[in-house]
Amino acid sequence: MVQRPLLSFVYEPDGTCVFHPLQPDWVGKNMSELRDMNGKPMVQLVAAVSEKPQKDASGWVFYLWPDRTQLIPQWKSAYVRKVVTPSGKTYVIGSGVYDLKMEKAFVEERVRMASELLESQGKDAAFREFRDPASPFVFLGTFVFVLDTQGHAIVDPAFPTQSGRDLSQFEDAVGRRPVQQILEKLRNADEAWVQYLWPKPGSSLPSRKLVYVRKAGVGGETFIVGSDFFLATPIWMKD
Repeated sequence: MVQRPLLSFVYEPDGTCVFHPLQPDWVGKNMSELRDMNGKPMVQLVAAVSEKPQKDASGWVFYLWPDRTQLIPQWKSAYVRKVVTPSGKTYVIGSGVYDLKMEKAFVEERVRMASELLESQGKDAAFREFRDPASPFVFLGTFVFVLDTQGHAIVDPAFPTQSGRDLSQFEDAVGRRPVQQILEKLRNADEAWVQYLWPKPGSSLPSRKLVYVRKAGVGGETFIVGSDFFLATPIWMKD
């Protein structure tokens, strides 16, 4: 694999580009309406880090963007950080890379963000956001889902027209029931990791998939918010 250099960019809190080595024509322009291939307002998400109260606030932004070495858009992951100068001026500095492998920390962060949104904004606003492919909750080839405490799918972007499916009896490639495991673990905990075996798209062989879930309460109801992903290395290649 060819190593590509890491390049930094700088934005003001309103989305004005201050520095971008690959897009010099953006400098001095407000790029807040720039969107990725799914309509995600990526510069708005980058600039939003400046709204966090911490002086050194940071976060990740994931978006689909054309890669000059590929025929189709690829997932790009940008790490961004808030910087406050001695004079009090605020900027957001970041750097992005293509095809960054999924990490458990990314999943935990998105699920935590989703749980907080659900608890603060309520069901209607949160569920609408989770279903939107342009939201921060669709990332690196996966998404946030929501179950009720009986194992019914309340929000499942993979099947947007099939809300309410009973997944409690769903079995993986070796007959395990991951949703049942989730429900059992959350009886005595607020969050949990569960693993199961399932073929990757285009493959007939099972791969290990990890799912992270946590409980969220809103309006007297309890929901299970989660996200899952395939491990980068298939289980039969592990030592």
